[in-house]
Amino acid sequence: MDSTSAPDRESTERSLDVVQGLFVSAVARDRKISEDRLLTANGQLETARAFAATALLIAEAIALYAFFAWLERRVVTWEPKP
Repeated sequence: MDSTSAPDRESTERSLDVVQGLFVSAVARDRKISEDRLLTANGQLETARAFAATALLIAEAIALYAFFAWLERRVVTWEPKP
């Protein structure tokens, strides 16, 4: 059972709504597609489309992580001080 109070739950939901809005607008702008299309794919139970979008975002996140890890290894040298 959830022990979170109603005001805390509402505050958390509002915060998540803001984060979701920012995320959806950024992805929609990057992909040049409508924000409504991203939001309705999940809301209308278009499971395959929602899964495909999630898989693409995960792949993009992994690629970015790998790129920045590689970049860090190339740029930052860790040498002990004498």
